[in-house]
Amino acid sequence: FYCLHFGYFLSVSSKPPLTRGKQPGIPSVEDIKFDPPDSMYGTDLTLICNVSNFYPQAIETFWRKNGKQVVSGMTVKGPVREENGCFRLTSHLQIKTTAENFDEEFSFHVNHIQLKVPITKTTFLTCPALSPTLSAIKVGPAFPDVSQPIILSVSLTSYAPAPVQVKWFKNEKPFLGVINRPSPVIADDSLFSSIASIEFIAAEDDHGSLFRCEVLHAATKKIQEKNLKLLLQDGNDKDGTNENKAPDEDEEVSQITCQTKCPRAGQPVTISCTVKGTTVDDAHITWYRDVYPFEDMSCIANTPFKTGMGFTTALTYTPKQEDHNCQFQVDVITEMDPICRYFRLKLS
Repeated sequence: FYCLHFGYFLSVSSKPPLTRGKQPGIPSVEDIKFDPPDSMYGTDLTLICNVSNFYPQAIETFWRKNGKQVVSGMTVKGPVREENGCFRLTSHLQIKTTAENFDEEFSFHVNHIQLKVPITKTTFLTCPALSPTLSAIKVGPAFPDVSQPIILSVSLTSYAPAPVQVKWFKNEKPFLGVINRPSPVIADDSLFSSIASIEFIAAEDDHGSLFRCEVLHAATKKIQEKNLKLLLQDGNDKDGTNENKAPDEDEEVSQITCQTKCPRAGQPVTISCTVKGTTVDDAHITWYRDVYPFEDMSCIANTPFKTGMGFTTALTYTPKQEDHNCQFQVDVITEMDPICRYFRLKLS
């Protein structure tokens, strides 16, 4: 007799099976098991199915995922002869669990000469539904002018499954311009990541407009939103500051704000931002004027929070008249990805 399993043939002797209280030769297929029983995203998971009591040894087994035959990741132990003279085998399918596997169907199929119809065992991979983490609304370019193309975008990270519904609003009315829908991809954390964005040409009346991005995650039914007050360079901000600022208390690094009212040339001006979730010693802070870093550390003060983990980083600088409309930047580097914040100085 011969065994056919994934293209391999094994020859065995033709010793007849022994009968011990049940009809030998007809395959018995167990339900599919998981190892480990509870799967987590980004970890290896093994699906196991045992087949026993079949004779003769020739047998065909294969795995399907969502109805399509699997061509990699399978291993088989057996066939080996049982005490009753029949055979048994164990088939394994190893996968790395990602958000793409959410609620996927896996099935194990057995064909044998003793079967009138093949045997199929089916299971579904149960993984938790996770709503996306939303970034603040980002503006590109950071300091847009009137009549300049603008892209507003929100990053969606660490979610499963993929379906989301994104709506954009301008001054509480549905946005009517170009809307780019998210295209989810699997990120390094094995969860989905995507970007939702809108595009338009800045008009004078866009200065001070409130934009809102609303995200509904279908599986968790959780609705989240991010807001942004859009400021344009030609908008003549009355308080002398003109940074695009998303009011978001959950940001690890806040937007830069000016602590000096009506900043003037020849007088010290202080701008600052807060950094949450880390200490001064665990962070590297660099302030820039245009593209040039401040090398004089005496003008930079990093002050720890009195309560909670975090600190305020502040730059005190005496501007000249030609510094009007100059761009300042702070780079915050921690164990997470580097974060940059920008500020456009408007002098009175």
